[in-house]
Amino acid sequence: MIVAFLNRPDGFEKRVLYAAPDPSWGSSGIELVDLDQDGDLDVVYTNGDSFDSYLLKPYHGVRWLENRGDGILTERLLASVPGVHRAVPADLDGDGDLDLAICALIPDEIRQIEGESGSGVLWLEQTAPGVFERHQLAESQPRHAALEVGDFDSDGDLDIVVGNFSSRHDATQSAVILFRNEGR
Repeated sequence: MIVAFLNRPDGFEKRVLYAAPDPSWGSSGIELVDLDQDGDLDVVYTNGDSFDSYLLKPYHGVRWLENRGDGILTERLLASVPGVHRAVPADLDGDGDLDLAICALIPDEIRQIEGESGSGVLWLEQTAPGVFERHQLAESQPRHAALEVGDFDSDGDLDIVVGNFSSRHDATQSAVILFRNEGR
């Protein structure tokens, strides 16, 4: 559930903005951002937590809860991503709109049972207003617990850095990986 506490003259008003259809929905992240740049705050919401049941869930994904200006949020699934853990809005391609950098985290125990590999780091490029195209940045084990965007190599464009998690020691896996933006 996503709940807003609105500051009113007589105290805080509690307003439910979004209620998941299942108690094991797996909420994993939330970002308040004007994703469509229409002057109001939207919500970018991820649900990909697999640590509660150790099962991959087909409804895990990145959702845009679009604020239509009346305080009512309209849910839009932007991408189905098992284990999605974080989605950070940023203009990754320098075209003036907001894209999303995404990472996924699937526990080692699930990867062993399910053989899951694949979508560890993704870029959802906003190609037209409200239209997102999926790009896989790494064909890697989805073990990325943290993600941040910034100009880490000081070349004027935004890069992506992810932090890795493993419940077992793995000397072959770096704790941090930098994805340098090489432009198009």
